[in-house]
Amino acid sequence: MREIKESEPNDKPAKANPLPALPVTVNGQIMPGDVDVFEFSARKGQRLVAAAAARALIPVSGRCRAGWFQATLSLSDASGREIAYDDDYKFNPDPVLFCEIPTNGTYRLAIRDSIGRGREDFVYRIRIGELPFITSVFPLGARRGDTPVTVTLTGCNLPATP
Repeated sequence: MREIKESEPNDKPAKANPLPALPVTVNGQIMPGDVDVFEFSARKGQRLVAAAAARALIPVSGRCRAGWFQATLSLSDASGREIAYDDDYKFNPDPVLFCEIPTNGTYRLAIRDSIGRGREDFVYRIRIGELPFITSVFPLGARRGDTPVTVTLTGCNLPATP
């Protein structure tokens, strides 16, 4: 998977950083009041996953520094209409956005802090593309021994079972 670094200014749709062909990993930083916007092409029916790592990278800010990076992701079409949004994933404070693309075209992914904070340690990595993402596993455990156990995975973009 290709990896790139965001480049400023990219805080408005007109200044969005173009992304190469998906899948891609984007690295960046959010400063006070900052929004980072990325633009890419997608096809109707693509099942995109955009998974951000922000709190996972720097889980606790240093002493005497209030707050932590609460990242949000939003996906918009070329007209600016938001089609997907996420601010966390289940018990994980980092967002994971799932979206089936409605039409061929240009889309924009934006990341920001939920209340507009930012500083040098508000860094992130976003993986975006038709990536496999497991949402649940069943059973959660099994007895050790000779008896085989069937494990069921559910999620997005997982291989079909035979």
